[in-house]
Amino acid sequence: MRDRIVAETRGNPLALLELPQGVPGVPGAPGAPGLPGRIEESFRRRVEVLPAATQRLMLVAAAEPAGEPALVWRAAERLGIGAEAVAPAADAGLLVIGERVTFRHPLVRSAVYRAASAPERRAAHQALAGATDPQADRDRRAWHRAQATPGPDEDVAWELERSAGRAQARGGLAAAAAFLERPAALTLDPARRAERALAAAQATYQAGAFEAALGLLGTAEAGPPDQLRRARADLLRGQIAFSSSRGSDAPPLLLKAARQFEPLDSRLARETYLDALAAATFAGRRALGGGMREVAEAARAAPPPPGPARGPDLLLDGLACSSARATRRGAGAPPGGERLPRAGSLPGRGAALALAGLPCRADCVGPRRLRRAVRPPGHARP
Repeated sequence: MRDRIVAETRGNPLALLELPQGVPGVPGAPGAPGLPGRIEESFRRRVEVLPAATQRLMLVAAAEPAGEPALVWRAAERLGIGAEAVAPAADAGLLVIGERVTFRHPLVRSAVYRAASAPERRAAHQALAGATDPQADRDRRAWHRAQATPGPDEDVAWELERSAGRAQARGGLAAAAAFLERPAALTLDPARRAERALAAAQATYQAGAFEAALGLLGTAEAGPPDQLRRARADLLRGQIAFSSSRGSDAPPLLLKAARQFEPLDSRLARETYLDALAAATFAGRRALGGGMREVAEAARAAPPPPGPARGPDLLLDGLACSSARATRRGAGAPPGGERLPRAGSLPGRGAALALAGLPCRADCVGPRRLRRAVRPPGHARP
């Protein structure tokens, strides 16, 4: 993919900016308005005068993002297209198939793909899927099969999910998001479709495409009622709000999700309370319906961890305690109205860890008490 980008753009800044619009399958690729749209239209008119076989070959080349010539030629053979079909496109300066498949400009690729009808696109993808080795390149084959499928197909959806898992395992977040976006549309069962849309929204959020993630999240929320899925959707919506703008709407969304998780998954509830505290810290007084005091009090009342305390459990109890104390002081509560938890206890150790990094630590805890609080019960004195 990198080699194709370098070959097609040739260092041209406009080509680099317009490339996402010319690559089929890139999530969120918009239309091409203004000057790029007019350029694309001029390319489309030049393609229309070429022989039908040449146009079909160009469509196959446009439908294959990696630009591998051997794969394009195998797919063309399946469609009954001979090698001579490339000559008119090469003579017109629109397409060269050599060591790489190279369009003159990304907008040529875009013009060819957009000008084709839906059945023609599906036929091209079907030929590419059939020409792809199912063992050596199963992920590409799965993607082409999905593009060639006109309606629900559980087998194809399941294959895409496996491809997404492999992409995530190698750190390919954008690839995983692209693989997961299609299965929801291929799923007939409403509950399963909602689950797949939520998984796609999560992967798309991790890839940094916040607007696309919100669109998928809407599909997930339109599914049959499910308390756990509803809580997970609220959590993701809050995470998107926090990651995109550190906005004032993030704390109440995360607080709502944490409360929903309490009867379902206490550990996830505690982790979400920790996210809500972080969001409330950033939002400050701008937080809507879930300020620091409300979040801190709710976090302090959260159920205990289901097993041995972990670092996040200590941090949550410490931050909740110190934040509640700080907000009460800010509201006029007497300084001695609330004591730090007993040294060595779970909240005490967490509070000491949290207070060590807070501005109020000087009047809350001294260095000696901090060491005692952090030290677990029964720990030998150094």
